[in-house]
Amino acid sequence: MPVLPADGRAADSATSFNAVHTRVIGIIFATIALGIALVAIPNWPVGVFQDDGIYAILGKSLAMGEGYRYINLPGAPYAAHYPPGYPLFLALLWKLAPEFPQNVVVFTFANAGLLALAAYATFRFAQERLAVGTVGAAAAAVAGTASLPALALGVFVLSEPMFMALLMPTLILAERAAERGEWREAVLAGFASGAVAMVRTTGMFVGPALVLVLFLRRRWLSGIAAAAAYAAFIIPWHLWVTAHGAEIPAVLVGKYGPYDTWLSDAIRARGFPFVWDVVSRNARALYGMSWTMFAGGSASPEMLHAPAVVCTGVVLVAGAWRLVRRAPVTAWFLAAYMALVMIWPFEPIRFVWALLPVFASIFVMGIGAVFERRPAAALPRLIRLAALGVCAALVAGFATYNVLGVRQQRDAVPREIAARATPIVQWVRASTRPGDIIAMEDDPLIYLYTGRKAVPVGTLTAEEYVDKQTYAFATEQLRKIIAHYRPTYVIGTTSYAVMAARALAGRTPPELRVHGLLPSAAIFVPVAP
Repeated sequence: MPVLPADGRAADSATSFNAVHTRVIGIIFATIALGIALVAIPNWPVGVFQDDGIYAILGKSLAMGEGYRYINLPGAPYAAHYPPGYPLFLALLWKLAPEFPQNVVVFTFANAGLLALAAYATFRFAQERLAVGTVGAAAAAVAGTASLPALALGVFVLSEPMFMALLMPTLILAERAAERGEWREAVLAGFASGAVAMVRTTGMFVGPALVLVLFLRRRWLSGIAAAAAYAAFIIPWHLWVTAHGAEIPAVLVGKYGPYDTWLSDAIRARGFPFVWDVVSRNARALYGMSWTMFAGGSASPEMLHAPAVVCTGVVLVAGAWRLVRRAPVTAWFLAAYMALVMIWPFEPIRFVWALLPVFASIFVMGIGAVFERRPAAALPRLIRLAALGVCAALVAGFATYNVLGVRQQRDAVPREIAARATPIVQWVRASTRPGDIIAMEDDPLIYLYTGRKAVPVGTLTAEEYVDKQTYAFATEQLRKIIAHYRPTYVIGTTSYAVMAARALAGRTPPELRVHGLLPSAAIFVPVAP
């Protein structure tokens, strides 16, 4: 009899050792992801992506006690575009480091830390929930959080790192709650799902996916408990948007107003053909993204593009088949998420990259499905070897894409915007008064670096995703913005803004007149009627 307790103690000791060993490995790869992210942090001004500037403005507003407001806009209307999770995080950091722009480095370092947390959570998710081996889990963690797509978003003041860092542990909690059916775990997972939706709106599908799986398994009490916990976040935010969404004038809804109004208006106006055009355009964008990432970059031979996409799709389908069985909540969440991405009139790549840890895990499972097969017959063995060769080629293509594309692809957009905005910031600081209102494309950046109230010079419509705006339309939208906000200066840096301003200047009587020229901009002032 004494042998049994001894064996039991040995088994417990081995289990404990394996758990510690797994955590240590996860921490090692999270540290690697942190190091890569820290090295990749750029030195660009906040606002080069528009979203990063708005996030910083909302964080500043909360930190200053102004409430959840667009303090960059005249009248400081309440914000009803982005959910408040990431701005609240920035507000905390702003309190700790209140000097702008010096605190930008704090924001970016914090995002690097969030990527490291996401890497650790991805490693644990792949091992615990997806039954992926240590090597595969480590590969998913690094590829999902420290590769070019993740870094392209993660080292700027954007919400994706926080979303990843919350999403992956939330999926672990949700899968555990769905598996055990215990109502207390369901409540915890429901709260976590609601918190994820407060960071990025597209995270809203985790909660419903959990509730659906619990109901399908007849765990009624747990499903209701999870739904109630999830609703504790979703309902207040929905009420807030309903109460304050109309404070933004229609011409600025696309940039500052509620998402649902922006999309529903376009669908009502254009109908099903518009939705079909969006789906077609998004499918083409995802096709281009796939061959770029897995055929070795944008300069890869065209003959490799279609084979790379097909092979990548097969590997992902094989991984997704395993995902459905091992992590059904994640599978339902992913299906709903991608359905929304396909019909959303915006470039889908950013939305896909926000789920890179999940897709990397699926890709690793797909390779594992090939690797684990051990056919006895000669022909299946040959097919397996060929399939492994294809998987190796895809991994090599992804590595090449990262090695060759880090600097040029990640920095191209911010470099261009910073170059055009810098002389304008200098001019605004030197030539305008604190009470002046500036109308310009980069309005969040102008506000942050000059303190002047700033508004856009154009509108963002859902329809323009498939049909470009006409200059006549852009002119009328600028006219509406001028009528609503009465800007002191109108500054054009893009062809749309400059052409619209010139059209207003050329009317009889003129509504704008040229005030001056900069290397990257034309400056106009409104003409009093």
